[in-house]
Amino acid sequence: PVPDTGGASSIRFSVDFSPAASGATYYNAVVPAGVTVDGITDAVAAEPLSPWWQLSTSDGAMIQVADTTSMGGTQSNYYVDNSEWDWRDTGDRLHYGDTGVYIADPNQSFTYTFTIYFLPGSQPNLGETYAAYFSHPLSATAQLHWLERPMKVYLPVIFR
Repeated sequence: PVPDTGGASSIRFSVDFSPAASGATYYNAVVPAGVTVDGITDAVAAEPLSPWWQLSTSDGAMIQVADTTSMGGTQSNYYVDNSEWDWRDTGDRLHYGDTGVYIADPNQSFTYTFTIYFLPGSQPNLGETYAAYFSHPLSATAQLHWLERPMKVYLPVIFR
C-alpha cells in the first residue's frame, strides 16, 4: 500500500519479491536485527531513511545502496510484507518483502543512483559495510615511471 499524501505528488522506487523469498531475512538501518520475509506484516519504521537494504537467503544476499539526495521532497523507507492480494500492485499482486524508498513531493527533475551487490551464501547484516563502499568507492591512479637510463628498442632491418 502507498501512503496517503493528501493529494501531493509522490513516487516510489521499490523491489517486490515473489513468495519464493519466504524465509529470507530483510535488513536495513532501522531494523539491523532483521525481519523475516513471510507475507505477514512487520513493523519497519518509515524514518529515519535508510540508504540501504539487504535481503539474505540461504543461497545468497542482495544489498542495494542508493543516493536519493537529488530527489528532494519528504523521503521515507518503504517496506511491505503482506501476502494478501492487492489489485494496485503490478506483477503478482502480492507484497513479499517489497522494499525501497517513498518520496512525497519530489523535485521535478532528479537522479536515482543505486548499486546492487550480490553475495554468495548466507550472509549476516552487511548493509553498513556496503553503504560505506558505495559512499567511498575505490579509486586508482596510474603514473608512468621512466627508467633511469634511456630505453632503446632495436628492430630488425631486412635489405633486399
